Amino acid sequence: MTSDGGKGTGVADFGMVTRCGSKRHWSERGAFAPKARIDRSPHVSLKSIAREIGFYMAAPVIPPPLCDGERMSRDEFLRRWELLPGLKHAQLLDGIVYMASPVSAKHGTFHNDFVTWLGTYKARTPGCDGLTDATALMESDAPQPDIALRVLPSFGGQSRNEGAYLAGAPELIVEVAASSRARDLGPKSQLYLKAGVREYLSVLVEEERIIWRELYEDTWRDIASDGTGILRSRVFPGLWLDEPAMWRRDLAQVLDVLGQGMASAEYTAFAQSLAVRGHTAQPRDAETN
Repeated sequence: MTSDGGKGTGVADFGMVTRCGSKRHWSERGAFAPKARIDRSPHVSLKSIAREIGFYMAAPVIPPPLCDGERMSRDEFLRRWELLPGLKHAQLLDGIVYMASPVSAKHGTFHNDFVTWLGTYKARTPGCDGLTDATALMESDAPQPDIALRVLPSFGGQSRNEGAYLAGAPELIVEVAASSRARDLGPKSQLYLKAGVREYLSVLVEEERIIWRELYEDTWRDIASDGTGILRSRVFPGLWLDEPAMWRRDLAQVLDVLGQGMASAEYTAFAQSLAVRGHTAQPRDAETN
């Protein structure tokens, strides 16, 4: 609270109003109200002053917002986000805040199908875990990948949990790109490369094209499909994707081809190696909390 040097009227500086779009928010200078003038003349009772202060202190407190395009540190980004429990989708890339845009039905449809595909693999493979829309602490940023598949830390995976968040790079990330195409192929791709994501799938829904890349000598290298349109992961043996079937929305065929991959000798060897690592692992739910 500031004073005017003992004169008859003082100024109480309880906060500052900032704007993000059409909304008004209090800044961190104060938590109660904008500058309020309080009469401190000798003829005003302490009771009336207290009542006036109480009015301003009762003003609603609105946390500082996250604004699209704003620059900030990851610590500040997370601090603000944790004050906004109703906000579910936001990310920090290259120190810039990106807010979610409306999601089309087509985007939502393919997002669901890829979750089913990866979820089926995860359900049958020891030591693997899947995540959707989970904030990840990568480098100095905080992306929110659409879908991720990882090997749990106690099974030898390269990511970890840090408080409530995923930290480090999961082995595989899928981004379903429609309105977010430029971001997913630009700053997100560079961040995932730098962080050490081993495979990255960009699902370009408007073009009906999948770009599947693997980390190779500090750069991305494309993984091509075979003559029948099937893509095969090199990080997760047996994770096969029938791309033509995915685009024609034949999820049964997608899962049939995945089953063929999981019946392969390479998948069997991979699953057995994970099971051996898991003998000394902590309980699965302890790692995913």
